[in-house]
Amino acid sequence: MREFTKISWSPSKGLVLKWQTPVKGEDSEDGHIKSSLESQQTPHDGFLKALKALAPDIPEHCEMPDGWYKERIIILGVSLSHDDAGLSGASIQSQIGLHSGNTITINGPGLKVKGDAHELLKDTCVHRLRTLMKEADNVLKTAASKQTELFPAPMPQTEEPAKGATSEDADSKDADAKDAAPKSKSDQGATAKDKPPKADDQTPPAKAKSPRGGGTNGSPRKEAVPPRQAPQTTRKPARAAAGR
Repeated sequence: MREFTKISWSPSKGLVLKWQTPVKGEDSEDGHIKSSLESQQTPHDGFLKALKALAPDIPEHCEMPDGWYKERIIILGVSLSHDDAGLSGASIQSQIGLHSGNTITINGPGLKVKGDAHELLKDTCVHRLRTLMKEADNVLKTAASKQTELFPAPMPQTEEPAKGATSEDADSKDADAKDAAPKSKSDQGATAKDKPPKADDQTPPAKAKSPRGGGTNGSPRKEAVPPRQAPQTTRKPARAAAGR
């Protein structure tokens, strides 16, 4: 459970929240983990109303006459203390606006929840302080939820089918992936054996070649005989007759 030690707000200085969380262990300081938050964003209306509701307690704590500057009191914040039983004391800081336009800053006395009569916080004031602490806790819850929206946890990514694709397309893709997977030699042989030949794959049988020298019908092929040439004669010049 958070124990707020300081709650303050002003348009010029922004929001300041300080709190401590009781823990058990040696790593903590005085058995508490101290944390703080500062922001320039205006708190929600519930917080502002709870802070303004402390204005009637200032004249009483500061021993002012009834109604003195009551309508011009601006609550700046509170300082809180705690014990094992919870809230144990508080001091309220405020400003009072003067007619001249100046302001007076008042740090109220530290009063207790339990103790002597002259230093006690009234029950109405204790109730207002508890309401303010509740609204301050709501501020922290809102800040935590906004941080979660800015930095969401990563979601597991799943492959979605393309736009217009159906479940049948996804199944066909899976089947194609299986067919494209490498197969063993035995699977390939079985596939080639079992697969009937396609009509396009049937090629006409090759014509049987005739034996060398044979005709097309298997009869012996006749050798082509070159045509006979007339014998060539050479005429020799006749010798001159003797005695001529």
